[in-house]
Amino acid sequence: LPAFTTMTVSIDGHQHRIERGSTAADVVKMELPLAAAGDIVDMTGSVVASQQGAPPLIERHGSVLAADDRIHHGDVLTSQRGLDVVEHQIPTATPIPVAVEYRGDGPLERVASTGSEGVSLLGVGSISGLVTPMGVSQASEPMVVERSYPVAGDKVVALTFDDGPWPGQTERILKILANEGVPATFFVLGAKAKAYPALTASIAEQGHQVESHGYSHRSLASRDKALAQREARKSKSEIAVVTGQYPTWFRAPGGHLSEEARTEVVAAGMRVVRWDVDPQDWRKPPAWKLARETLAQVRPGSVILLHDGGGDRTSTINALTTIIRKLQAQGYIFVTLDEMGSASRS
Repeated sequence: LPAFTTMTVSIDGHQHRIERGSTAADVVKMELPLAAAGDIVDMTGSVVASQQGAPPLIERHGSVLAADDRIHHGDVLTSQRGLDVVEHQIPTATPIPVAVEYRGDGPLERVASTGSEGVSLLGVGSISGLVTPMGVSQASEPMVVERSYPVAGDKVVALTFDDGPWPGQTERILKILANEGVPATFFVLGAKAKAYPALTASIAEQGHQVESHGYSHRSLASRDKALAQREARKSKSEIAVVTGQYPTWFRAPGGHLSEEARTEVVAAGMRVVRWDVDPQDWRKPPAWKLARETLAQVRPGSVILLHDGGGDRTSTINALTTIIRKLQAQGYIFVTLDEMGSASRS
């Protein structure tokens, strides 16, 4: 460049000729040996892109120049490392799951309020993918579940059987119930109802309730909504095809039910039921011990958990008559879940 169009400046101790009228921003753009640019960092300060942050700073007499500040002939300048820049955060809405708030006690459940999901805003680093909270735009509302027993003092009790129907065993249990003249509620698996339609239909035909235990005995403890929906709706459909009636009660395998699964069960039109008497007949204790354990736990309004399927239930079958007769001798009346549910209290 002609001498009259240039000027001499000192940058970091070295003389350079630059175009007159140049600004601090122009100096940064020149191919000069300046300090490095800053880095791009994530929200924790970790470098995610080296020297891709802010450009170097130009100082004159100890003061940082603005980008459009003019440079003068004879200036003594120094360059400083550029500032680090936090990477761009991409706002992402994430649902806040519905929590469950339990009220009361007892084996019968009623959903008083379904609740609602909330929305949490997260920032996702455009380079690192690091997720950081940005706040809550909508708080979640809990699902309110009321647990209850029948009216206080009523000596009613419900016999319930899980995991069937099971050929050879379910028939024996039905025969005992017929001989003793008591009703029961059977929580059948949808897959078993499909495999043994005549046996499933006979349960209903003999005056007992046929309710849902899911379709395949898969645990519903996870937050897999699709799984819960399949288990609830498919079992309900299969039972209705066989018995002509849709189940209105649902007992989760193992009693494990996530908030998401409970929502799907309720959406399928069923109430959740648990139990408060569990002699653990699946352990196959001697019949006398099974009867003793059952009788020791019963209270007015109890729901007794037994099994007609899932394995050898000889012990359960041998203990059943004793359980029924001893409870009747104590003044208990056997009822179905529908009968018990119609007289429940929180």
